[in-house]
Amino acid sequence: MPVFLVSLLHFQCNRYHLQDLTVILFKNTI
Repeated sequence: MPVFLVSLLHFQCNRYHLQDLTVILFKNTI
């Protein structure tokens, strides 16, 4: 697998993970 694809996949995963974290934090503050 080319490095480009790997980093792209990694970026996607991180983005979703960050979204989840933000939602969790948001729920905790309310």
